[in-house]
Amino acid sequence: MYFIKDLVEKYHDVWVRCDDKHLQRLFLLQAECEGFLTINGQKPSELNCQELYGISDDMTMGYLSSMVWSLTKKDSNDKHIRIDFGKYISGLDAIISVERVQMWRQLFDENGNVKYEGMTVEGEPVGSGTLYYPNGTIYKEGVFGNKGLICGTEYYPNGEKRFSGLYKYNGGYGPNYPIYGACFHEDGSPWYEGEIKIRRSGLGWPTVMYPVDYGPVVLNGTPNLQFFEDHIEIDEGTKE
Repeated sequence: MYFIKDLVEKYHDVWVRCDDKHLQRLFLLQAECEGFLTINGQKPSELNCQELYGISDDMTMGYLSSMVWSLTKKDSNDKHIRIDFGKYISGLDAIISVERVQMWRQLFDENGNVKYEGMTVEGEPVGSGTLYYPNGTIYKEGVFGNKGLICGTEYYPNGEKRFSGLYKYNGGYGPNYPIYGACFHEDGSPWYEGEIKIRRSGLGWPTVMYPVDYGPVVLNGTPNLQFFEDHIEIDEGTKE
């Protein structure tokens, strides 16, 4: 039997990756059985399943942003030990290398169209980049992290701005959602600027409550954040 508390007793602060829903549920259940709580006093079983968690020797735990995880480079001063939970409970060498390189890359859809170009970590958008509609029109541009934009601009299919501003990382079900910025009509004319108020459905999907005319967080027919591994890697020094 491999205990989570053994990790923090040895390394103090540990970042844990659970690659699938089964491992995520198992991790939360085991963390609760061993007495871990969130910094807000929640039991692990009260949390939604996530891929990445942080645990500490004060017996606290919580979600970990994939951007924080991914942007660690070989020469980073960050000293957190990263653990593959599946390997750990199987008795295998579970320490994950932190040599994760951020690079400029093009990612494609199933038809070979460029879907995203910009900074990536391990084939996922992380950092400055641009996401495209299948016809090549810009869909989103700005700074990307887990689940989409963190700050930037979204465009209608006709190329006009829809929203420009800040997004909040969504630790639950669904995409990141806008929290403050400027809204535009499909003809490009501005109609609102300020705070965006959200509520969640029964499943936790974010819905814009104010301004009431904003519409769905994700428009029908817009690209998702799934990419094919066929990609072109371009050395940063040669990119124009």
